[in-house]
Amino acid sequence: MRPIVLIAALFISTSAHADTYFQFDLNVGPYSVGLRVLQQYDHSRVYRTRFDVLTGRANSGERARPVQALVWYPARQGGKAVTYLDYVRTMATEEDLAITPQEIELRTSAWIEARSKRMDKEVLQRELRQVMWATRDAKPAAGKFPVVVYAPSRSAPAHENVEMCEFLASQGYVVISSADMGTRTRAMNTDREGLETGAADVRFLISTAHTLPQADTSRIGVVGFSWGGLINVAAAASDDRIGAVVSLDGSVRSYPKFIDGGAEALAYVTPARVAVPFLFIGARPKSVEQLASSPDMSLAYSFINSMKYSDVYVASMQPMIHRDFSSWSQRLSAPDPAQPYTRREALTAYEWTVRYVHQFLDAYLKENAPARAFLQKPASANGAPRNLMTIEQRPATGKAPRFEMLALELNQQGYQHALPLYRKMKQQDPKFEVSERGMDDWGGALVRAGRRNEAVEIFKLGVAIYPDSAALFDSLGDASESGGDKQRALEYYRRAFELEPDNATVARHVKRLEAAQ
Repeated sequence: MRPIVLIAALFISTSAHADTYFQFDLNVGPYSVGLRVLQQYDHSRVYRTRFDVLTGRANSGERARPVQALVWYPARQGGKAVTYLDYVRTMATEEDLAITPQEIELRTSAWIEARSKRMDKEVLQRELRQVMWATRDAKPAAGKFPVVVYAPSRSAPAHENVEMCEFLASQGYVVISSADMGTRTRAMNTDREGLETGAADVRFLISTAHTLPQADTSRIGVVGFSWGGLINVAAAASDDRIGAVVSLDGSVRSYPKFIDGGAEALAYVTPARVAVPFLFIGARPKSVEQLASSPDMSLAYSFINSMKYSDVYVASMQPMIHRDFSSWSQRLSAPDPAQPYTRREALTAYEWTVRYVHQFLDAYLKENAPARAFLQKPASANGAPRNLMTIEQRPATGKAPRFEMLALELNQQGYQHALPLYRKMKQQDPKFEVSERGMDDWGGALVRAGRRNEAVEIFKLGVAIYPDSAALFDSLGDASESGGDKQRALEYYRRAFELEPDNATVARHVKRLEAAQ
């Protein structure tokens, strides 16, 4: 019975002098906030291997990846009030979705007891008793709302920034988050596989959003702190349903090796593939000397500076250090007297961080003109205390050189402009290319769609870029012949035969058309 007694003791009043470490003073928005806890498995991915990676024992039961999602949503009034302790309880079922209520209480009690040894016990009790904005399983408000996926920092729980998530829900967003869990263990592995695991979790939560009647999945943004602020960049690079990215002191700065195009980088994570509005809010800037001496930082490459196809906003919060972007961290750690700013100043900066995240999402997911104007002003003009923060803005410079953007330009300007448009994109980004096989497949798909004239132009583009490709000349000959231009078809077949004289099929085409002349 000890766990139940320990948790029940939280609700016995404590001395009046014990304060909390975290106080969030923003007002709730126009909506009440509902909370649902969704427990599901991603059966496309394995989480528990046949033999446990820590103990070596055989795993039994469900081995698919567990994804426990917290969903905050605009709600009507009503429902059971949620305390911070209720959020803490959800940690017990992050990996084990089917444990009993008694086991949940045992695990929660063990966590509280361990935490009590690391911080003021009375402060912890006050934090856990705090009544939050959300109510459990409240009736959803009428309407459709944009979706925000929150990605926590390394190994952090889904409620890491619950105040921000509740605030956004009160402003008319459906917010979804799951714990940051490693590929095979509860602790996140900060390597390429871990990064892709986190990005896959974001995509799974987007898939989950499609099951929520309130969710407008045509408008999706992602927010992440630290490692989560790198995960959501990787997710956006592989999922163009994501229309806005917020990185809170994100690891795009501290783990550049995964996104700098080098040997350890994810090849598909490039600024051109993340050509969406981007807000980075960072901690108090470090000196050049501090950066140069840090093993995790590099001044050789900046992903953010390379994002020329995105509207980019970079803010710096002077009172905040890295951990201050997590309300979870602020709640569970005493103020550090060695810091040059007080906890209250850091909390004020946190509240302004939340304001800017809200305005940014409103500007780009709701196309709200006043929110866009808010972003354009100096922070002090928006009411922020002077010397609290700085913000820089850089508008996008043109469309990103990506395959789908080339197709868009051709559709708008005409396929006869394929070569100059391709060269223009290549000039923008020398790494941009459509492979020889890609050109052949593209043209072939247009032929099958009944768009032979456009296919001919794509094959012409292909042979201009790959003049020694027998396959592309052969395809160009086929498309030209099927369009009735037999003379040009013969020229293209002859060139294909010159490049590949052993190709019997091309030889027959040449012989047949020559005989018909």
